[in-house]
Amino acid sequence: MFSPSRFILLLIFIAIPLIEIAVLIKVGQLIGVLPTVMIVIGTAILGFAVLRQQSLGVLMRANDALAAGRTPIEPVIDGAFLLIASFLLISPGLVADAIGLVLLVPFLRRLIARAIIGKMVKSGNLHVMVFGERPPPDTADEPDSSRARSGDGVVIEGEFKRLDDNDSDPKSKT
Repeated sequence: MFSPSRFILLLIFIAIPLIEIAVLIKVGQLIGVLPTVMIVIGTAILGFAVLRQQSLGVLMRANDALAAGRTPIEPVIDGAFLLIASFLLISPGLVADAIGLVLLVPFLRRLIARAIIGKMVKSGNLHVMVFGERPPPDTADEPDSSRARSGDGVVIEGEFKRLDDNDSDPKSKT
């Protein structure tokens, strides 16, 4: 019925809101309800501001990388982490806000990205393909399908005549 990965995912979706509620209650007891609500509202405004300001910058850096002939992996990953940080800041909760604030620091964001990508590369779950590159042979449906898609297959030149056009039987012409 439930696979272990689905069960863990279910636990995460149950545990995260409960942790957020517990932290909000504890902080509300320590500093008061109004300051706690103001922190949550302030980080949501910060999240919207970051999302609005950084999205255009990330697109421009990716475009610059493409124009220079480089793969825009760094700007795209940086943008993805900024997007995650923005959503974490927008979401109501202090734990998510803390993680979002950590992801706003460029040095920490790149450190986390390197760790995650390094782990993905070691596990073999990362496949990067640049536009125009030939896909790896193990992802092709047929052995020669990658060659046919890239356009550098064998070309046979010649002339042809359809048999069903004018003459139905080529043997009748002698």
